[in-house]
Amino acid sequence: NHPSGPSTASDHSYSENVKNDNFDFLLHTDKTGLLNEMGLKKSELNPRENFMYKAHLLENKGNQLKNNIKSLYEQGKFQIIEGELNDVTKNFINSQLRNFNKIPHAKRWTVDDKVLALSLYKRSPRLYRYLSAIFQFPSCKSLKTVMSQIPFETGINSTIFSHLQQKINNMNEANRCCSLIFDEMSLSPGFYYDANNQLIYGYEDLGHLGRINKQANHALVFMIRGLRKTWKQVVAYYFTSGTISAQALKQIIVHLISELQNIGLKCVIKVNKPVGITSVMCRNIINTSSYYFSVNGVPLRVVTIYDVSHLLKNTRNSLLRCNLTFQKDKVAKFQYIESSFNLDHQKRTYRQLSKMNPSYFNFKDSYMKMKNLAACIETWVAFKDLPSEAAFTAEFCHLIDSLFDSLNSSNLYSDDGKKYRCALTEESPHVEFWSEILQQMRNWQLIDISSGQNVTNQYSFIKGWQTTIKSVISLWNQLKNIDSFTFLFLRNLNQDPVENLFGVIRQHGVCNNNPTSPNKLNSNCLDDSCTPLADIKTLLAYNDLRAQKYWRAVHIFTMEPLLAVLVFNLPPPNKPDYHDKC
Repeated sequence: NHPSGPSTASDHSYSENVKNDNFDFLLHTDKTGLLNEMGLKKSELNPRENFMYKAHLLENKGNQLKNNIKSLYEQGKFQIIEGELNDVTKNFINSQLRNFNKIPHAKRWTVDDKVLALSLYKRSPRLYRYLSAIFQFPSCKSLKTVMSQIPFETGINSTIFSHLQQKINNMNEANRCCSLIFDEMSLSPGFYYDANNQLIYGYEDLGHLGRINKQANHALVFMIRGLRKTWKQVVAYYFTSGTISAQALKQIIVHLISELQNIGLKCVIKVNKPVGITSVMCRNIINTSSYYFSVNGVPLRVVTIYDVSHLLKNTRNSLLRCNLTFQKDKVAKFQYIESSFNLDHQKRTYRQLSKMNPSYFNFKDSYMKMKNLAACIETWVAFKDLPSEAAFTAEFCHLIDSLFDSLNSSNLYSDDGKKYRCALTEESPHVEFWSEILQQMRNWQLIDISSGQNVTNQYSFIKGWQTTIKSVISLWNQLKNIDSFTFLFLRNLNQDPVENLFGVIRQHGVCNNNPTSPNKLNSNCLDDSCTPLADIKTLLAYNDLRAQKYWRAVHIFTMEPLLAVLVFNLPPPNKPDYHDKC
């Protein structure tokens, strides 16, 4: 029988042993919670007190999680994420953790999340929908709503220029020097009614010059590009019906250069194609005896050059119909170029012209390596498979190859033994070479193959080369007097950035070779390695309850698709996406 009285000595000794044990917390029965301190039970709380009690619990839970995260951080658990991952990846991981267990309407996205999603959507809407099934991304409708908040209409946008002015204030004089590049792109004709702005898109729209009751089928885009520092920015675009008139183009260019000068940029060069209406405009905007002009009486000269890659194509195309006499008794003929390719293709085991194929002789827009071509012609002349006069064609190819290298350099020093493929400096041989070739070009003649007549005046590429060379020499004489402008990469004077812009527009979706004007931009030739001054994150407008729309000037990674959305907007949310059908 066990006694029913007070605890015995053995019980007391057991309790003492427990207290001395590591499990002494089992003997503690006192509650230290908020309700216990107040002497209340949860069932005794009224609705307001119950709500406040739940808020207190959530606050304690949040503090506990913060302490746990702080402890993990102090132990170095996040060192890999913090040290190795870039900002875009970090933001993406955070967005996935933040939204993975929430319903669609409860998900929240930062500006960085929307910019990343836009870049993926502009690459491929179909791919974006596939990734959205795996990861957490904003809906397509949300992206189109974001795009609708960017007020980028035809002509010059004052908000864009205000942001550019802020950027330019932090630049030195050399980095402010820029070129104005423009080109046009074909559009599929069509009309679209914007209910928000009460405006019909699809008509010719020349910005400050007004709208015309004609259906637009071209987009004329203007871009500026840094000559020393690698930056670029779309500054204006217009919708035109066919090719814009020379007079309207002149007014737009003078107006743009004037506005760029007003915000502190030094626009010292204008780059365009050597064909069509641009040649007529150049004759109207500059004096016949010079190759430069001034705007608003500013002493800074604005020189005009033509894109050298297009000049090279025009030179090649002229040889398809004409023989070119470039020195006395020296004639370049395209037939020797084609014969050299055929001999190389048929007789050699190891081909010299391995990068050429028959399509180069069937399509006018193809490009051939002049250096390899000249070497191959010389080889066949040495083997007597071609007549000795074919060597003149090889000599001409060498000359054009050197001329192209001298106007398209992207390295500070020459490589591959080509002395003209380097930056323009005071010590480089460019100016001497250009002076010699300018003398030769005065005697170049084009003789029509079929009629035998002199048709030199019917082709403009010779004058295009001359104007470009004189303009570059004049430009260098201006730039070398500016501090820190000790060299000039001549590839910075081409149209690659705007060509790349059009390439990004065309690759949107799958087969958007002819965008429509309601798809009004935004949107690559060789990579131009330029960074946009204003990106999507910069231009996104958000409503503030205490103020009007404001602009956030924060940079993110340079993504070429983001540049594309600065000119051609996405289709409206309630309209089927044209590119989804591709």
